[in-house]
Amino acid sequence: MTKARFEKGALYGLLPAVVRHRDSQIDGKPLEKVLKQFGQQADLLEKKIEEANANFFVETCDPQALPYIADLIGYRPILPLQPKEDASQPKIVPPPDPPPKLSLRRDVAKTIWARRRKGTPEVLGSIVSFITGWHTAVFENNREVVTTPSVRSDGAPRSQGTPDLRKLVGRNHRDQGPGLIPRVATLRRVDANGARGRWHPLDVVVEARSQRARLNENWRLHAIAGKSYLAVRENGHKQKLYAPANEFADATRILESARAVYLSDFVGSDKACFEEKKIALKERLYGTDRAICLYQSAPVGSPAAVPGTPVAIDAALVTFGNVADTTIAGGWVIDPERGWIQPPHGNRDPVFLRCYVACNSSASAEIEGAVRTRLNEHVPMEARTGVVHRS
Repeated sequence: MTKARFEKGALYGLLPAVVRHRDSQIDGKPLEKVLKQFGQQADLLEKKIEEANANFFVETCDPQALPYIADLIGYRPILPLQPKEDASQPKIVPPPDPPPKLSLRRDVAKTIWARRRKGTPEVLGSIVSFITGWHTAVFENNREVVTTPSVRSDGAPRSQGTPDLRKLVGRNHRDQGPGLIPRVATLRRVDANGARGRWHPLDVVVEARSQRARLNENWRLHAIAGKSYLAVRENGHKQKLYAPANEFADATRILESARAVYLSDFVGSDKACFEEKKIALKERLYGTDRAICLYQSAPVGSPAAVPGTPVAIDAALVTFGNVADTTIAGGWVIDPERGWIQPPHGNRDPVFLRCYVACNSSASAEIEGAVRTRLNEHVPMEARTGVVHRS
């Protein structure tokens, strides 16, 4: 902020000493009084200039100027969806929730950021992640579709290649998705449901992984009769474990965007390369503040913890693998695809597991509609954006 330096006599101090001496000999010092009045106006003018310069930027502008900038760029606030009422259930009036806190400065700054990069793959995926919290991936179909030059066009560019039928199905017979194999173009473009016409060359596809997962802490594992392993479910049926779809996301109680953990993430043909990958994946997934962690009651007389309190099992003793084929002396084996745990030989103490399991999301379709509306505002004229939902 501008200090009132002119009002306090800065202009009067610029005068020669002889002029100030003569003015002091006159009653009331009229010259100093006039210059103080000029100083007030000069301070006011300098303050207005500084405020105008600060109002050029959303980070430094006055709060009263934010609505004008928001209207200039067409900003519209997005409020959380309200749950639908079920007529079959008795109506319960909960206490009123406090109104949602909107950070206008942050939202306007993000809108300006998106406008400057309008139509780029980076901003398309960021808009989906910002609105929903889902993990997203953006694919430009003109780069993913096999193109064949016309025989009537002399000097046409060469084709990108032909599909390798051996790679149409990835590990564990799962579709590899865009970006890994070239596709054949379809005549239809992405429709309202995103189910048909997915591979049109002019389309931009945004894959949104919206599977939600719920954290279960201190989940006691069950011993299965006739089996050497423990299971998450009492009947021993398979139970997939989940982790954040985005590895940089915080492991909170509810994951808005989760992915299932597969054993194919921990194995491979190149032993040296995948041994490093295996260790890196375990560091990201296993731990007291991670997606998966094993606990066991502290033995009586243990100085490390209160007897009977679950203590986390050291990561050095844990590995991920197939419990039917893998046995490690003195170690633990976790099978995240089936929810089975192989304990060390002779272990009899209760075992607990911290893990994520999938849960349904009722607002997925409504959020997806809001995402489509926003994406259509940020897509270039020659392309059309479609959201492909993957849970």
